Amino acid sequence: MCMICDGSKVLVQDRIDPKWSGITFPGGHIEPGESFADAVIREVWEETLRVFLDDNISELSYSPKDTANMGSDWRYEDWTYSLN
Repeated sequence: MCMICDGSKVLVQDRIDPKWSGITFPGGHIEPGESFADAVIREVWEETLRVFLDDNISELSYSPKDTANMGSDWRYEDWTYSLN
């Protein structure tokens, strides 16, 4: 999940697909060999068509979640960053 904040504004997506509708944040997974910052930039582009360059990321954190009940094929990740 990528939470993009600009002052008091937060970028969200309003998904209209009936199979998966509602308000959400851009997000996804990290490709093999990809840095966290590059994954954030790519996922935001893929899901919103907004371009953010690496120097626009002022804070980036990664915290793995407990995946014991999710099966071996799942890995849950949180990314948080704010714009300069």
